[in-house]
Amino acid sequence: MRYHRANPAIYYILGAAAAGFLVIYTTVAITGKISTFMRARKAAEAAKTAVVSSAVESEEEEETEPWMLTLVNKDNKLPDGYTRKLDFVKLRGDVWVDERMYPQLQQMMDDCRAAGYHPIVISGYRTIAYQEKLFNTEVRKYLREGYSQEGAVIEAEKLQAHPGYSEHHLALAVDILPESNQYPTQEQEKSDEIKWLMANCDKYGFILRYPKDKESVTGIFYEPWHYRYVGTKAAKYITKHNLCLEEYVQMQAQESSN
Repeated sequence: MRYHRANPAIYYILGAAAAGFLVIYTTVAITGKISTFMRARKAAEAAKTAVVSSAVESEEEEETEPWMLTLVNKDNKLPDGYTRKLDFVKLRGDVWVDERMYPQLQQMMDDCRAAGYHPIVISGYRTIAYQEKLFNTEVRKYLREGYSQEGAVIEAEKLQAHPGYSEHHLALAVDILPESNQYPTQEQEKSDEIKWLMANCDKYGFILRYPKDKESVTGIFYEPWHYRYVGTKAAKYITKHNLCLEEYVQMQAQESSN
């Protein structure tokens, strides 16, 4: 049997071809990884930009949009169709609030708890039907105490708003009390939870809605448990200048007309 010696040039050619293929394969693989990395990087940068933009838009909205300053009181009824525009967040105990102020509310509650206290939100959004039930209950209480119908209504108005005239319809008002004592009385001002809220609520965009020295303006008795979201800019101004929401809204209206 005869054996043929292979031409060495063939091996060089085959080796070069294999090396070239390897270079091409490696280049494609690396290019693919680079492309994947760049796409991921661009996506991350886009997401980061979106988050920053969202935060900026949120801050700008707080400064320009009037939703958080909607005034509802004995002279100002809930705007028609307002509740149909709301998106809610459910808290513990079947309490609902406007989702736009929920992050600030949650942060305030978390920070109060981190300080060693135990606050709980006992009331948030109320339907008109539920407010009617509360108001009528208050009227009947005064009737049992001997008040006339007119007198009972007058006294009830100091503690409960008429249906359609309650801040709770806005879902921007919350009643907060110590978890250990959830009965709303003026004595709650002595509790550590309420003391903390009074001292810090404006940092989160909330105000004590019915202060002790503003009863003649708000038409509501002092309620140390009732807090209203108005945005951080308004909350800090109202607190610093010892105003109530009625006074702040009137001031804003006067400045706009000048």
